Amino acid sequence: MTQLHLGLNLSTKRTRKREFLDDMRRVVPWSRLIALIEPHYPKGKTGRPPFPVATMLHIHFIQQWFGLSDPAMEEALYDVPLYREFAGLDGGMTRLPDETTILRFRHLLETYGIAAQIWIFDQVIELRQFLRRSCRSAGRAPGLRRGRRASRPLSRC
Repeated sequence: MTQLHLGLNLSTKRTRKREFLDDMRRVVPWSRLIALIEPHYPKGKTGRPPFPVATMLHIHFIQQWFGLSDPAMEEALYDVPLYREFAGLDGGMTRLPDETTILRFRHLLETYGIAAQIWIFDQVIELRQFLRRSCRSAGRAPGLRRGRRASRPLSRC
C-alpha cells in the first residue's frame, strides 16, 4: 500500500488555481454531464475496476482548462495534490489514471459526441467568468455606467 500524503493540509493560502477550481466545482453542472456519459462508460466486468465517471470527467476538465497533454496530465496528478483533490482521488486511492486511461476517456467522449457538448458548456462557463472578472475589475455593479453617458445603462456590466 502506498501513501500519497499524511492527510495534513498545512497550506492555508488560497491560490488563484484553487479559487478557480472551487468556482468550477460550483458552476459546472457535473450531474448532468455524468448522466450524459454513464450510458457509454465501460462497466468493468473483468479486470481492474474502471475509475468513476466523475473522477475521469474532472480530470478531463482540468486537462482542458490548463492545456495539459495526456502524459502531462498523468504527471500532474502525481505532482499536484490540488488536482488529485479536485478529481476526487485524494481519499486514500492508491492508483491514479495513467495517460492511456485518460486518452481512452477522451476518445469515448469524442466517439459519442459528448466532447462537443462539454466544449460548449466550457465556453459558456468561461464567458461567465470573464464577465464576472471584468465587472469586478471595473469596480462597479453590473448595469451601471459612469461619465458622460451615465443616463444610458448597460444591459450587463
